[in-house]
Amino acid sequence: MTVYIVSFVINIVVGVLVFCGAPTGAQWSLRKKFYALFSILQFTFLAGSRAESVGWDTETYFVIFKIIDSSPGLTGAPWIEKGFVALCKGIALLGGDARTLLYVCSFVTVSSCVLFFYKYSNSLLYSMFVFISLPYYYTSFDILRQYLAFSIFLFGYSLVRQRRFFFFTLLIILASFFHKSAVLFIPLYFMYNIKWTHFKILFIIGTSILLYFYLTPMVLWSLNAINSASIYSKIGFWVGEFSGGVKTCVMYFVILVTLWFNLGQCRIKIGNEFFGYAILLSMCALLFVNMRMLTRMMMLCIPFVAVAIPQILLPTPRQVCKQQSPLIVFDKMVFNLIIILICTIYHAFMLITNWQNIVPYKFL
Repeated sequence: MTVYIVSFVINIVVGVLVFCGAPTGAQWSLRKKFYALFSILQFTFLAGSRAESVGWDTETYFVIFKIIDSSPGLTGAPWIEKGFVALCKGIALLGGDARTLLYVCSFVTVSSCVLFFYKYSNSLLYSMFVFISLPYYYTSFDILRQYLAFSIFLFGYSLVRQRRFFFFTLLIILASFFHKSAVLFIPLYFMYNIKWTHFKILFIIGTSILLYFYLTPMVLWSLNAINSASIYSKIGFWVGEFSGGVKTCVMYFVILVTLWFNLGQCRIKIGNEFFGYAILLSMCALLFVNMRMLTRMMMLCIPFVAVAIPQILLPTPRQVCKQQSPLIVFDKMVFNLIIILICTIYHAFMLITNWQNIVPYKFL
C-alpha cells in the first residue's frame, strides 16, 4: 500500500512544482511535456514491475504468454483475440518475455490516457489526479486486452472530433483484434453531437433507475431465448455475482451532480463534449450494483470524466460565455474541493479494501 501512496504523492508534488509560478508560452509547453513524460514513465514502471501475485489476472497472463510462445504461428491460446496473440508472439520473437508484455501493456495504457489529457484537458495535473484516484489505473493491472483496445480508441479520438466515421470504424476494427468488446465503443462516436439538456439528463437517470429494477428478469429472458451452453449464458456472468458498489454509485452521482450544476451555472461552451461520459459513468455505476459486466464500461468512462472535471470546474476564459461573478468563482472553489476530497477518499478506500488484489505491492 505504501508504494501506491508514495507514487501518488510524488506525482502530485512534481506536478505542483512543475506548474507553479504560472508559466506561459514556450515555458508552459515545455513544463507540460516534462510532466506528461514523467507521469508516463512513473506509472508504466509501477504497473510493469509488479509481481505475478499483484492483480487477479497477472499470473494468468504469464501463463497465456508461455502458451502462445510455445505454439507455432498464431495458434496458441485460441480463445484469445488474434491481435493480442500476435503482440505476444512478436515480443517473444524479439527476445522478450511475459514481463516485457506487462511493460508494453502498461506503457500503452498509461501513455494513451496521459496524451489524451495532454491534448484535451484544461489541467493535466488535475486529470492525472482523478485518473489515479479513481479505479481506471489499478484495474489496468488485470484487464490487459480490453485496456489495449480502449487505448487504441483514445489514441484515435481525434477521428471522433473530425467526424470521420469511416476511419473511426477502421480504428474500432483494429481495436477489436485485441478485445471483442471494442464494438461497444461505436456508440461513443455519436455521443459527441449530443447537446445535454436538463430533460435529457433526467430522462437518462430515470431510464437507468427503471433498468435497475427490471434488469434481472430482462437478462433471464434474454438468456433463455439464446439457450446456449456458453459461459456467457449463465446468469451469474451478467448479474448478481461479483456485482456491488453502492458507495461507488453514490460517489459517481455526486460527481455528476457537481458537474451538472456547474455546467449550467457557468454557461460553458464546450464542457458538453465530455460531460456525457459523466452521465454514462453514473448510469453504469447504478446498474453495476446488480450487473457485474458493467464494471468494465465504468472504467472506460473514467479518462473522459478526468477531462470533464477540469474542463467544467476550471474553464479557460474562452470556454465561458460571460464574465464569472465572485460568487461563481467561490462556488467553483468549493466544488473543486469536494471533487478532490471524494477522489482522495476513494483512492484510500481502494487501497484499504484491496481493489483488484493490488495490495500488498511486490516488485518483480
